[in-house]
Order: sequence, then C-alpha cells, then structure tokens
Amino acid sequence: MGAEQVVRDFLYVDGEWVEPEKGRTTDVICPFTEEPIGRAALAGPSDVDRAVRAARAAFDHGPWRHTTPPERAEVLRRAGRGIEARSEEFTRLAALEVGSPIRDAAQQVAAAKIFLDWHAGQAETYPWEEDRPGRATTHPDHARETGTLRGH
Repeated sequence: MGAEQVVRDFLYVDGEWVEPEKGRTTDVICPFTEEPIGRAALAGPSDVDRAVRAARAAFDHGPWRHTTPPERAEVLRRAGRGIEARSEEFTRLAALEVGSPIRDAAQQVAAAKIFLDWHAGQAETYPWEEDRPGRATTHPDHARETGTLRGH
C-alpha cells in the first residue's frame, strides 16, 4: 500500500476549495501502522454555517431543483461511473484509513456504485405523479414547494 500521504488542508464549499476559518487540520492515522497517512482540514461551526448557507442557496437558486427524475438519474449514474473508474484508489484509501482488509474495502467501494445505480433506477421508474379522479395527487414540484398534496 504505498506511503504517499494525502493532504486536504481545505474544505470544499460552494464549488471551491476554501481554508477553514481557524485553519485547523488533523492527521489521519493508519490503524495498521499508527503512522500518519494524510492530513485533513477540520471544519468549525462557522465553516459548517457557511457550507449550509451555500447548500441552501444552491438548492433555492441552482438548477438541481428543476431537473427531471431522468436527469437526476443520469447524475447518479455518472457519479457511480466515476467511483468505478477510481475504485482501486478508493479501495486503497479506505483500507488505509479504517484498517479494513483490501477485500472488504473493495466491497465498500463497489457498494457505493451499486447504491447510486439503484437510486438512479428508482428515479427513472418511480411513479412520481398519479392522477386519480376525486383523490389528492402528489406532484414532486408542488409537494416540495408547499409541503402539501394537490387535490382535483
């Protein structure tokens, strides 16, 4: 498993890498060797607040809330393909970080892709809207925006 260290001194917030407000980091320790294998940024309360504000703004004003279920499914499938393409790297990192045997770490990485693909399939096949005369109808946009059911 190589001794190359992974260093992530920044947080990913609002589409860019930013330094944590207090600049704090922590060593990531390999349970096999008890040696550092990397360093990660530590988010504090103000960093979390900044990330939550960015996420809320992205949802309220970004394109995601207006994408269709098939478009969302494609995003999930693309993420799964990305995981699959980097599966050896992710397996190695997972094994080093948590001390899992390589076989178990590989299964965890494979499960991430399976999970994304399953949800993509659900997005493509779930009956998001059903019209029934005399009954309330749920529509994703309406229910999301109002938290209610729409009646006929």
